[in-house]
Amino acid sequence: MKSVITALLCLIALGLLYGCSEDCDPCSVAPTPVQPLAQIIRESAWGWPGSLDTLRLVLVYIAEQDTLYDILVTESDEGTTFTVDGSNNPDFAEAVARLTNGVDEQMGIYTSFYPGGGGETGMFSPESNFLDGGLTNDMYPDLAGAEITEVLIHIDYISIDVVAGPYTNYDCDIRVVFMGRP
Repeated sequence: MKSVITALLCLIALGLLYGCSEDCDPCSVAPTPVQPLAQIIRESAWGWPGSLDTLRLVLVYIAEQDTLYDILVTESDEGTTFTVDGSNNPDFAEAVARLTNGVDEQMGIYTSFYPGGGGETGMFSPESNFLDGGLTNDMYPDLAGAEITEVLIHIDYISIDVVAGPYTNYDCDIRVVFMGRP
């Protein structure tokens, strides 16, 4: 009898440690945790007439104009990670549906000065050319069948320099990480 009580107490303790409530089934399989599925590494540099200090970073599906992220950054954002999901991007669900539909659609990644859009550099390519790492080899050509919960935009490096003229140069390295469940 003592061993049955001990076993029951252990199950209750494990349930409390792992977030189970009283009605939790300790034998049920835990959901797959959210994890990085793929990333895009983007390095861009350009210049434009004027004295500017803010960059606009955008990832959009070309044909449908569904925007996965559209953020403004300055030099003070170096080392910052921005989180984009359905709570802060009204186009998130539509863009994620395209990102997971198994069709190799055209994406555009833009970096430009804000306001005005001058000094823009853009890359247009199918999803399969942008996505790197993680589980993408099993979910080709995009993240087919995955559940994307959020997108993390890491500002690894950013430099915005006003030089003579005035003329502004920028250099920006970002990592876009797609988080979710395969």
